Amino acid sequence: MRRHPLIESQALTLGVDINRRGRIRKRYIVLFVLLVLVGWLGWSVFHAVTAQPRPLVDYGQRLLDMTAAMQPEGENGWPYMVEALQQLEDLGLPDRPDWPTDRQESEDARSLYRVLDGPYDTERLKFELAYLDSIRESGVLDLLDQFAVCPRAVRTDFATDGGNGLMFVILPELGRARQMAKARVAGMRVAAESGDMKELVRAWIHTIRLAHAMSYDPVFISHLVGIAIMNLGCQELERLLVEFDLDEETCRELQAVLSDHPVLAPMASVLERERLSQYDIIQRTHSDDGHGDGILLVGRLEEYAGFMGSPGLSPSGSHPIYNVAGLVLPSRAETTRTVDEFFDLCEEQAEMPRVERRNQSANPDAYVEQLPRLQLLLRMTLPALSRAVISHDLGMSVLEATRLQLAIEAFEARNGRLPSTLDDLSPDYLKQVPIDPVSCKSFVYLQRQPTADDPRRFWLYSIGTDGVSNGGAEATASRDGPILAMRDKPDSKGFDYIFNRLRDPASDDEEDAAQPAAAPAGDEAPEVPVSTGNSDDQ
Repeated sequence: MRRHPLIESQALTLGVDINRRGRIRKRYIVLFVLLVLVGWLGWSVFHAVTAQPRPLVDYGQRLLDMTAAMQPEGENGWPYMVEALQQLEDLGLPDRPDWPTDRQESEDARSLYRVLDGPYDTERLKFELAYLDSIRESGVLDLLDQFAVCPRAVRTDFATDGGNGLMFVILPELGRARQMAKARVAGMRVAAESGDMKELVRAWIHTIRLAHAMSYDPVFISHLVGIAIMNLGCQELERLLVEFDLDEETCRELQAVLSDHPVLAPMASVLERERLSQYDIIQRTHSDDGHGDGILLVGRLEEYAGFMGSPGLSPSGSHPIYNVAGLVLPSRAETTRTVDEFFDLCEEQAEMPRVERRNQSANPDAYVEQLPRLQLLLRMTLPALSRAVISHDLGMSVLEATRLQLAIEAFEARNGRLPSTLDDLSPDYLKQVPIDPVSCKSFVYLQRQPTADDPRRFWLYSIGTDGVSNGGAEATASRDGPILAMRDKPDSKGFDYIFNRLRDPASDDEEDAAQPAAAPAGDEAPEVPVSTGNSDDQ
């Protein structure tokens, strides 16, 4: 049936009107959506520009509580240690009319490295011995005695740069503790040379307690300083045990110092402390939405980059407008998850024997290197922990070897002969014979005939990372020196590391300086420079 033309016209008009209104409605919807997006974007930009971090958790106090809980109850020796370190820092030059006026010569004398290397000649070491005398007369050692008898050493608070968190903690104790350790280790040799065994034990106690205090300090780098101090002390004691026949009582007293307190903090606890430090960085560089998330405040990141010596992120400094970039960077929650994954991996591997760890495909340092480029904060702040874990292994190996050498010397002092095997030391001198943390196998004890060049009656050595005894062969020609055997390198194979080492001779520079100079023209006397020529402690 055909419709009336008027009806068809009205229907067509109505359809056009409906289509027009439909298009208008769609435009309004699109416009509304655009307005919402613009509003959301504007709010986000405004929020990013005006956002401020809200550090609500006192991670510094958590770290102090954690380290306090790891140590026995009793008087806290930390204040005594800090006072002793400050007195050493403030100590003036020895009162000697012939003290060197040349600044470098004066610094060389106070570095004390010549006491640890080369022959013990009082004329050669007259300035170093004068400096050690001035330390003893200052009362510094009496403070260390008070520090050493305290069962715990816990930092009481953190000094920060402007209250900006753990990244900006000021640590004057670290450099001072290293200098104090050098003085006490030098004092060990002076005491042994003079036959004063009580003073030798006293200096050893001071050294080990300093290493313990640094290792248990909440700051990650302090643990590494603790390892360095312990290595320096153990190295000197091992030299002295080669050079002197100590009586059984002295050996046992020296050995007891290593049993009174765990010298080095467990590596898992050190890593957990660093995890908390990273949490503190996150809360100070991100906004907080109240639900555990937020954006990275790039303006704050500039401050951390400048503090760490990293190149800046923008040529204009830390203007808040750069926080807008945080809208596309990993969020606070995502960054926290990444930190947890990293430290879970580190702690898992730290608990593994080193041999098993070397066979793992996952590596903490590789984890950091493979982080997405947008993880600006973590690529800057996550430390290279693989080397730190290896340093801890090496430190524990040195520690166990020192225990062994003291036990061997005590056995010989009582029995008039060396033990046939290391098993002879248990249980009278050691509860049990330790395993080398580096090779995860037994230490090697090899008796030998002394020679004019090498008076050692035995070698005590680690077979190193290749897991094979090479008869005590050392990599002396390597740039790394004998320690190469303990490192995870392709050229480490074929070498061992001997712990009871001979003392290093005087440096070439010093020997050259000691040679008589050719007679100069006229009556002018030649100037003879003096240099230690030594590297830093191991």
